[in-house]
Amino acid sequence: MYQLTASPTMIRRGDLFIPTDSANPEYREYLAWVAAGNTAAPYVAPTQPERRIPCTPLYARRVILTPAEVTALHAAAMSSVQMAVWLADLAAASYIVPADPELQTGLDGLIALGILSQQRKTEILAALTLGMPANWGTA
Repeated sequence: MYQLTASPTMIRRGDLFIPTDSANPEYREYLAWVAAGNTAAPYVAPTQPERRIPCTPLYARRVILTPAEVTALHAAAMSSVQMAVWLADLAAASYIVPADPELQTGLDGLIALGILSQQRKTEILAALTLGMPANWGTA
């Protein structure tokens, strides 16, 4: 019936949030309910939704990667079917999920080809997680 909240000054009953103020009749009703031997449900922190970053081909190729990285990726796509597919998937994506294993695999492929370093991959993922352009401040 009642649930604790993240705030010590608020109790929840359904969609009603009750201030923990002894002048409040709903709070006095809660105290009587507890005095009768009942226990409020514990607070449950909301889960963080998966971060989805809206993506367009321009964003995917020009905001995540630097112009030099884009050029190198296109060159690699001419000789690597795997990179060509990853580039096409990235360009067609409607959103990017930083934790997506396919994104991780593609970035690892760019590392294997010498286009990115491990540090650059880390920078890209950190920037995506924060919602900033990954090529922010890079040449």
